[in-house]
Amino acid sequence: MVTKNRFFNIALCVHVLCGILGVMIICLVPEKDHVRWGLGYLVGYLFFFSLVLLSFLPKSLPRRMKIALRIYRAVYWVGALVLMFIPKGLFFLFVLLYECGSNSTKIAEDGQYIIRLYVTASLFDDYNEKRIYRKQGILEKYIGSFDAGDISPHDRYHIESFRIDEERKTFTGKCRPLVEMEDWHYPHDSIVLFPIVQSIH
Repeated sequence: MVTKNRFFNIALCVHVLCGILGVMIICLVPEKDHVRWGLGYLVGYLFFFSLVLLSFLPKSLPRRMKIALRIYRAVYWVGALVLMFIPKGLFFLFVLLYECGSNSTKIAEDGQYIIRLYVTASLFDDYNEKRIYRKQGILEKYIGSFDAGDISPHDRYHIESFRIDEERKTFTGKCRPLVEMEDWHYPHDSIVLFPIVQSIH
């Protein structure tokens, strides 16, 4: 049976471990690269939820440690509340949640590359960008992007297969239509070619 003290110790260890891993990811992994299999997001979620679990302090905990943990926990909650009441603060929180929740949407994959949907986090701008990543160990290394607004999991076309030419900086894909469009003149199975560029976002 897991006692309250043991549960607290487990939550504290998970929080500290995820904090260390999170700092390592932030410092060692370039901004546009990804940790594969969603492990980076998992570390972030565990860090946050373990902090919530640390709210349940056991009575046997030393008084100084209780005070330290309450101050540590308060820093996060006060920061979030302050952001909600300053200009654009709530929008910043929305952007943060949007970035964490949607910008890792995988829309195509083969043995070497992964293509992910990236939408600029803005209420007024809907720039649809596809980012190409090369599988490299536990990382997805950012190669480049191509702009193809009609190729997305919820729009007109779905990527069935593709080929990346890193030397010529081109993406070639075979696409299948998801919906019938009267004003859409491409054949049902289309071969599309896009240049690969470096994203400025």
